[in-house]
Amino acid sequence: MLRACFTAFLVCQLAAIYAQGNITSDSMVVEGVRLHDEGKYREALDRFEQAIRLDGNNGNALYEAGNTCFASGDYKQAMKYADRVIKNNRAAVPEAYMLKGNALDMLGKPDKAIDVYEDGIRRGYKSHMLHFNLGVTLMKQKKYEEAEPEFIKTLKISPSYVSAHYMLGYCNAEQSRKVKALLPLYYFLLIENEGKRADVALGFIKRTMAAGVEQNNKQVFTIKMDDRTIGDEFGSTDLALSMIPIARGMGARALKDSLGVSLPEQTFSQQLVSYNESLFKLLSETKERSADSFWWDTYANFFIELQQKGHTEAFTRYILLNSGDKTALGWLLDNKPKLEAFSAWVKEYQEKN
Repeated sequence: MLRACFTAFLVCQLAAIYAQGNITSDSMVVEGVRLHDEGKYREALDRFEQAIRLDGNNGNALYEAGNTCFASGDYKQAMKYADRVIKNNRAAVPEAYMLKGNALDMLGKPDKAIDVYEDGIRRGYKSHMLHFNLGVTLMKQKKYEEAEPEFIKTLKISPSYVSAHYMLGYCNAEQSRKVKALLPLYYFLLIENEGKRADVALGFIKRTMAAGVEQNNKQVFTIKMDDRTIGDEFGSTDLALSMIPIARGMGARALKDSLGVSLPEQTFSQQLVSYNESLFKLLSETKERSADSFWWDTYANFFIELQQKGHTEAFTRYILLNSGDKTALGWLLDNKPKLEAFSAWVKEYQEKN
């Protein structure tokens, strides 16, 4: 993954080199990358070493050698190559910081990995992956409050980096912050609604919806709010969302007590449509806004307009397409025009923003 950004550049260089009939350090790097991608790590490392012998200042060759060592499980050797890149202070320095930090993480030294990522950031490298890797390592240590701003910084540099949306939602779900967990997870599922991460995201959504609400044997509901939501720009929305399952439970009980009628059990898909309609309407009514407009520019404004344009149900059913919820699948099959209209609106929104 860290290697991909170099490949197109090096391939172009290789074409020029072959046209001249010369074998240079860069041509050896391209050949090594090919061998690496084929899983031939020993042969790939030989090519990178040849490249380094031809040009000891070739930062790409040093980085790729370290990346190959990392892939083969030799984390200590990977760090040595990374250090040479950093000392070289030319090409691939941000990637070398990431490589060294990842190697330290794999060696069970997360605190040292954090130091490396932070050092790279302090040196002024505007790399979304340095912030992302730092956030992930902090998350592994359950330092959620410290990790959250790193994922935000990742997205400010690279708004389309889908893994950062996922991790930002994950991070806030662990802190029981409803709005700040749901919005990034929804945005993630809009892009990636199938696979293991999508399943985990839906699990977080279900947990977040129920978070803060407890019910005892006497059918009495209690709301528990995290102190960290006090003063948060979405704190009042979090509280209002916590009232939704309580209101439904009380309404169902009143109906049964007075008329002896039980409400039909809703599928998760049906519950989520109703929940999201409430969430997006509440967002449009939120007046408290922090100086940093990140949450509004990245998420809230999108979902507010989505609701106003009448696409909440299509959106909700779509993100549940691969969840196994038959209600969601059935709705999508029966409402193709609505799904197409939703898709067209998303494209239009992205083009104008």
